[in-house]
Amino acid sequence: MRPVVAMSLAALLLTCGCATEPTYIPPDDVDARIEALMAEYNAASVGVGIIRGGKLVWTGYYGEESPGVPVTPESMFNTASVNKSVTAELA
Repeated sequence: MRPVVAMSLAALLLTCGCATEPTYIPPDDVDARIEALMAEYNAASVGVGIIRGGKLVWTGYYGEESPGVPVTPESMFNTASVNKSVTAELA
């Protein structure tokens, strides 16, 4: 079983410069960015959400949770200590 790597939404938004000036990102562009980041960081799977105005407006799930099993909204991700920095940034 490959290790599951979770990327935080906050980290993704900060790296693309969208955190301070939210802009509309077409779904195809989001897919390409996430797939490129997964390849760069050798991530097996990732779940992403885009929040606008305090509301979840888009979700995407990429990769596999195990060989042949795609990631779904019900997939569990081990976020380890990344959760602390995301919580601190949101607070």
